[in-house]
Amino acid sequence: MDNSDHIAMFIHAMKTRRNLSPRTLKAYELDLRAYERSLAGTTVLGAQADDIQEYISHLEDNDLQATSIRRKLAAIKVFYGFLAREGLLEQVPLWKTTGRYRVPRQLPRVIARREVIQILSTAHTRVTAARNLGAGRLFAAVRNLLAVELLFSLGLRIDELTKLDLEDIDRRNGSVLVHGKGRKERLLYLSSSEVLHLLNEYVRLRALITTELRPLFVNRHGGRLGNGSVGRVFASLCHEAGIEHHYTPHCLRHTMATMLIENGADVRSTQEILGHSSISTTEIYIHVSRKRKREVLQRFNERNNMRLLRP
Repeated sequence: MDNSDHIAMFIHAMKTRRNLSPRTLKAYELDLRAYERSLAGTTVLGAQADDIQEYISHLEDNDLQATSIRRKLAAIKVFYGFLAREGLLEQVPLWKTTGRYRVPRQLPRVIARREVIQILSTAHTRVTAARNLGAGRLFAAVRNLLAVELLFSLGLRIDELTKLDLEDIDRRNGSVLVHGKGRKERLLYLSSSEVLHLLNEYVRLRALITTELRPLFVNRHGGRLGNGSVGRVFASLCHEAGIEHHYTPHCLRHTMATMLIENGADVRSTQEILGHSSISTTEIYIHVSRKRKREVLQRFNERNNMRLLRP
């Protein structure tokens, strides 16, 4: 077996044994192919720590970010662990530089409440304006509004939103079956009567565009709406709403999670709603909430403005 065979065997195992998503499998393959090319004739089974170190140096010379280097090293580590378990490798090559690529956890970017209201209000205004412009324009406006509403009200990842099918929606009880990372599923519920009403209107309009039963969100040609299209819609809404900061649709997820914690939701329930595999990932929103509380106290606590009379 050559390098390509070993990589292909690894990808197949990750797909069948761990049920990883196509996106994760593709990332693994791209990272391992890049590593393979760096070996310049050396087999992956014959590679030593020096070969990995040379690869790291190459990545550094190309000014690759620490996050990217860490991801590529993680892929190599998982790959060699797999080869060892399969009995194809007696000893996993070790390197001493991985600690340098521990990237400090960054607080997620949260949209201010008033800015969320501005964005949603702008999308609602577009729907109102489109009601006199024909079914096609109205369909697009309602679809775009619903997409943003679901991203925020359910805290969905953009990929989870666009993967939704009609069969995942139960309009009678407002439930949404979400297909998350690692092909894990979670059941969420729409608690806003406005969003439920909007969903019903969208489904009626969608039937005029296509009879295709699978994708919930479709483009004007009846095909599944892409992630890029949702991103462009969101950017357009932010611009029209006069939002000065640069936000992505994923910021709506961060914002929803932070607001849940600030409003008293427990971390475990928030973890389940967001579909985090580890509660440590969810706990970062506690830190965001604490940061927000400190800002509020510093800005609005009247005690900060008091000057006492002293004898």
